[in-house]
Amino acid sequence: MANEIRGRWGWLNSFRGKRSQKRLIENRISAMREMREAALKQFTVDSLETQGPLKGIVLRDDTNRRITPGNWLYKYGIVFPGTTSLPQYRVRIPELHSALPSPTYFVKDEEGNKGEEWAKNNRIIDMYPLFEANSTDLKGVEPGTIVWVDFGDRQNMTEPFFIGPIKPGEVVVNVKNGLKSSDVYGDENMTSEVMGGGENCENVDDVRQKIIDAYPNSEPIVDKMIALSERLGANPIHFANLINFETSGTFSTSVQNSIKATGLIQFIPSTAADLLGLNPKSEEDKSKAAEIFKNMSVDEQMGYVEKYMTSAPRKTPMNTEQKLYMAVFYPSYQNKPIDSVFPSKVIKDNNGISTPQDYIDYVNKYSNLKCSEEEA
Repeated sequence: MANEIRGRWGWLNSFRGKRSQKRLIENRISAMREMREAALKQFTVDSLETQGPLKGIVLRDDTNRRITPGNWLYKYGIVFPGTTSLPQYRVRIPELHSALPSPTYFVKDEEGNKGEEWAKNNRIIDMYPLFEANSTDLKGVEPGTIVWVDFGDRQNMTEPFFIGPIKPGEVVVNVKNGLKSSDVYGDENMTSEVMGGGENCENVDDVRQKIIDAYPNSEPIVDKMIALSERLGANPIHFANLINFETSGTFSTSVQNSIKATGLIQFIPSTAADLLGLNPKSEEDKSKAAEIFKNMSVDEQMGYVEKYMTSAPRKTPMNTEQKLYMAVFYPSYQNKPIDSVFPSKVIKDNNGISTPQDYIDYVNKYSNLKCSEEEA
């Protein structure tokens, strides 16, 4: 059964460089050669050589060929002719393949209605590189799965090989129903299922400057915010909006409110004490912890932000506003229906905020960065 691609292609790898606007057409015989040339024009040789391994999205399972003497795995003595079919997958690396047309759905080679749409879709997928694994243990990776791949020769993007699926928590593992047919990658949109968020936001090359422009006080910590958001599987725009809200726009590690909640995500004294290994029930230790957090450097406090955000019962990836915001506000509601009502004490203590949606709306009310909903 084919899986329609819903939503725009996003970014998976932290390449820096201008996205090519050149678009290759479907029937170009030299598509792979021109794709390599386009990618090399976008990124410096050094950035390609030091980038790997790379994240990509499986478009189709092509595990249907036997190894031949011309295969690069045979060339390097990894496998031999006649070896039982090894896993082979057509994979899109968004940053490198922005010049190629996008397929309309993920599909296994033997699936589909065999009509013209199926044939056209598979002709497009045929334009993408074939990544081969060196073990039959890697069979059965479904189209739409985000995976690790690499090139034996990164500079020339040849000798592609398949490493395996990305583990949960590294990024969202499967996006097979998360994308919409589109030929545009480099159009300042970000795929929600790939980089988190349920909304389409700015391209990775623009997001850093967008955050700084919206929140000038964020500049000293913006790179750390983006890096941490990636590790959390969160949208960096949402993460910036959250810290803006929590710190009242200061992006300061020392900002405190009336109850001595402190810093980037307003650690309450008992939480700060617990994170520091102090007694969270001792008033003396809570006061001490609040003071320690107030005097922390950005690097130190960001470490505790990550420790807090990845501790139980919080769950990653935090790929929606609700999952990210609730990780700070009320973790047990990360995955509940967005209109679920909080306990009465929570509502009373938070000025009538009654549901996850209420909290999201409250955060966004004070946000300078917006992510527009993609219509289904």
